[in-house]
Amino acid sequence: MEGDHFQLKSELLGSQGLISRVRSQVVPDSYGLAKRARKLAKERMISFTNPDQALSYLLSAEFEVYQTIENKIFQEFISRAYEISSKEKHPTFRNTVQRMQKMVNQDRIEIVEAVGQVSPVIKLLSESFSQSRKTRAGNSLAIHISNLFHEFGMKEGIHFAHSKTISNLGRSLEFIFPAVDEQFSANVKIIAATKTTVNDGVRSLFTQFPSHTDNYILTASGSEVFGTRASIENFVRQNVLKEGAKRGIKFVAIVEDDELDLPDYVISYSTFFDNLKSLS
Repeated sequence: MEGDHFQLKSELLGSQGLISRVRSQVVPDSYGLAKRARKLAKERMISFTNPDQALSYLLSAEFEVYQTIENKIFQEFISRAYEISSKEKHPTFRNTVQRMQKMVNQDRIEIVEAVGQVSPVIKLLSESFSQSRKTRAGNSLAIHISNLFHEFGMKEGIHFAHSKTISNLGRSLEFIFPAVDEQFSANVKIIAATKTTVNDGVRSLFTQFPSHTDNYILTASGSEVFGTRASIENFVRQNVLKEGAKRGIKFVAIVEDDELDLPDYVISYSTFFDNLKSLS
């Protein structure tokens, strides 16, 4: 039985496993998720008064869309995975499903035993979903922020550009303000990088910012999607922010309470957008 469980894990998990293959059929990429979140806001006729409110809603809407897709995968996984599986590559999974199906088709259904057959599959699927929730964000934060630049009156190619269009600027730094043509120059006043969660890994960005620009790290802190650990209260306590501040870096978070007392190196998206508009 232990050998069967190990074999089942190898068939289901990994980048080429059945779980990943089913997910690739159903889950859109970061651009697709962001687009669905915006569509949901439009369908509900949600209007935003400021960037903090907008980003908070869009991240929550995206997670709602993601959970709906995740539920769909969970409900349909057995049939979808069986359809794309093969006898040669997935013998343990196919045998498990066939044993369950045989029990269900019997005159007297042994439902507990039938469920027991697929419980290892469900367990592995649940573990995979748990990990996926932690890593699913991808580059959606940068996508939402880019869309909000447009929503609040800024144009790509004039007010801002994506750093990948600038041949001599590090790729980890997503945005430059204002836009310049091809080569990074002293005309650039502000540079921003995005990090969905802020932890020790954020230090890798510190040395990538040019010294003569105002530098910002844009975060999802303050969004309820990422739980209490990402609350503003916990966010401002992190020592890594103070280290960044010593290098002249400011951190941008979702701040919907105007009365909140923040250190000077943490600002709201509304303040950040105002800073950008002052360049015009």
